[in-house]
Amino acid sequence: MYINCNGIKINYITEGQGRDVVILHGWGASIATVMPIVNLLKADFHVIAPDLPGFGLTAEPSFPFSVKDYADTVSGFLDALDIKTPILIGHSNGGRIILYLTANYDIKPRKIILVDSAGIKAPPSAKKSVRSTAFKFTKSVLTVPLWKSKTEKLLEKARVHFGSEDYKNASPLMRKTMVKLLSEDLTPILPKIKTPTLLIWGECDTATPIRDAKIMESAISNSGLVVLKGAGHFSYLEQPYIFNTVVENFLSPDKIKE
Repeated sequence: MYINCNGIKINYITEGQGRDVVILHGWGASIATVMPIVNLLKADFHVIAPDLPGFGLTAEPSFPFSVKDYADTVSGFLDALDIKTPILIGHSNGGRIILYLTANYDIKPRKIILVDSAGIKAPPSAKKSVRSTAFKFTKSVLTVPLWKSKTEKLLEKARVHFGSEDYKNASPLMRKTMVKLLSEDLTPILPKIKTPTLLIWGECDTATPIRDAKIMESAISNSGLVVLKGAGHFSYLEQPYIFNTVVENFLSPDKIKE
């Protein structure tokens, strides 16, 4: 089903009855990738999962989105569905949006679950520094005013060549969105989050490493971290039994028995 939020037609699903649980998927993903979590919770909760702008069956935004733009859209989505005090669950970029939303908007989530969440700006590695320097040099050459109008396609090819797989697989507009998101560090706003927060992380996550989880656990006062051994960035898919057990225990007091 669809609902209009801030001029964007958002595709979403709802399953089950009970307290509201809103699940936000990660970058390059969709509702389909979080269905294991939906199926886990729908017996005891009213679960809502949208395709975020630019993913799944929801169209791209009309301009490159920042984390604030995504938070504005999710806030509008919650308002449109009259969701007041949800449990929020976010994977990767979905977690980034939840962090920003909770810290900066008048929303009162009951609980938060962040799974391999984005939001901490990564320190540049030696390899990344070399690639960044190479790209900046290439960009400086290709953007000289004398021939800039003739080199736009070459510049985009350079961005793709020096970028990540996620960047390469994205459309031009979503590449600009990705650059915006990755440039934002949410570390300063983490102390503003007082909601009980469960952090679930893959021990071997290289996209959002365990270092990020420890920063969040330290800065969010009412939080706890569970590390899933041997799992990577999609820890909820790689260690489903442990993930499901941890989530069910955390949310058990919130189940409404008829």
